[in-house]
Amino acid sequence: MIRVRRRIFAPVGLVAAYLVACSASVPSETDAPDVLGASETDGGGLVGADGALNRATGDDASSSGDATVSAADASGGDSAIAVNTPIRDGKRCHLHLHWAGGSGKADSVNLEGVTEVWPQSPGGAFWLYDGPHDYSYDPTTGDAEYQALVAFLTSALVQSQCGPTIVIGYSNGGGLAAKLFCKGEDFGGRAWGYIVSDPVMDDGVRGCKPSPNIRKTLFTHSDELRDAAASAGNSCTVTTWYCQDNRTMPLAEYEMQLGRKSIRDRALHGGAIDPQYAPWSVPVGWWKNDF
Repeated sequence: MIRVRRRIFAPVGLVAAYLVACSASVPSETDAPDVLGASETDGGGLVGADGALNRATGDDASSSGDATVSAADASGGDSAIAVNTPIRDGKRCHLHLHWAGGSGKADSVNLEGVTEVWPQSPGGAFWLYDGPHDYSYDPTTGDAEYQALVAFLTSALVQSQCGPTIVIGYSNGGGLAAKLFCKGEDFGGRAWGYIVSDPVMDDGVRGCKPSPNIRKTLFTHSDELRDAAASAGNSCTVTTWYCQDNRTMPLAEYEMQLGRKSIRDRALHGGAIDPQYAPWSVPVGWWKNDF
């Protein structure tokens, strides 16, 4: 019997904002709904090798010459992974991993000339990146299901003829994006940036060893999911979320595993997002300034 998890749904207004913004130019702050002011963010950045925090703009410390620290590296683990040759030519793409209850849609090209790729999860309304388990009897990670998703997403990028790509995951798709990032996935050298927007904070990030090809990252969280994870006693049975190994973790542990700070960008999971960290606006600057 498969345990059914409560999906974390995005309200209609937020869904519309994502879809409209991905096919239009970057919204200005005056066009945005009532958003959280920048002064309300917790000022997070990336953790450099010296422990200092960089400005919370999504800049990967490694892109400015400072090495980022993964949990595995900090504990003396073997950080060697296969390195793909970076793909810098061809069609620029955003690979979107939809939220629970979301869906795929046909490719489109935004006003900046970037192709928006929205595959539909083969698991239906949400991404089953740990495999559907009855956790009472089978608490192990479903690696076969995860590898099948990697092959599926790689195929989507190939079919869309994508070259350099930014991966953008939301909520349940954010949990998958975080796991892809920590597993060193760069889709054959295509991916060079990851945006993980208010994900479930779960065991998919343990032993995080990102690909050296990933030069830009941005992880964000809401007060709502942060507080739920903090009070869950590590159990996704309590939160009723779909999680890797049915286990969540507090924000501080999540950041330690990532070797990066997560930025508070909203109060509620489905609420208005601080526009400076919005997943539809951040990539514009990345493509312009960092690619």
